[in-house]
Amino acid sequence: MKNNKGITLVALVVTIVVLLILAGVSINLVLGNNGIIAKAKDAETKSAEASQNDLKGMNGLVSEMEGALAGNGSTGSGSGNGG
Repeated sequence: MKNNKGITLVALVVTIVVLLILAGVSINLVLGNNGIIAKAKDAETKSAEASQNDLKGMNGLVSEMEGALAGNGSTGSGSGNGG
């Protein structure tokens, strides 16, 4: 009997097919419509919107504090004491 060492052509082809399937799935997960990159861009947009909302809120609070320290009693909401 022949003592074959090494891998057969069938094993090599099966391995390559499995690797191609894994590569296809990975690329789809990364670049697909609902992939990692799309989710990251969506998260970036939501984070920027949240930062803008926080900044507006902080600016409103600063205006209220400055008004209170100045003694005019302004709250920045348009419903001040009128005086």
